[in-house]
Amino acid sequence: MKKKSPEKLYNLGLKNQYSKDYKLAFYYFRQAAEAGSREAMHKLAHIYLNYSRIIKLNINEAIKWLDKAEEWDVIANIYFLGEYVKRDISKAIEYFTRAANNLDDANSAWHLAEIFYFGIDVPKNYIEADKWYKCAFNLYSR
Repeated sequence: MKKKSPEKLYNLGLKNQYSKDYKLAFYYFRQAAEAGSREAMHKLAHIYLNYSRIIKLNINEAIKWLDKAEEWDVIANIYFLGEYVKRDISKAIEYFTRAANNLDDANSAWHLAEIFYFGIDVPKNYIEADKWYKCAFNLYSR
């Protein structure tokens, strides 16, 4: 039997999601994610966080798939806001930094600047804040 491509598996997941067969949609999204589809990885994380009627809430699985999909800004916000987890600014800083440096994410750079400028659960550090404000400005200006 011919293996289905990640895109085809993802589309089967969408088709089943729209027809409200969420368990089958989850099955196809997982297959697509394991085959490398970033869109499916995002869908899986979303399901793990928001669809407890389909699957038990599992923050660790959600973060695993978000990390594989390189959605570090989303993980950073989970830790920054304390959604689903205990608020952890050091982990938020870690993931905002990854997103800013590796994905050129201006919003993550701005969040870092604000954390250091206002001293949100860290000592105020105007030098570090200035570095991240400049980074955010440069990324926004592109």
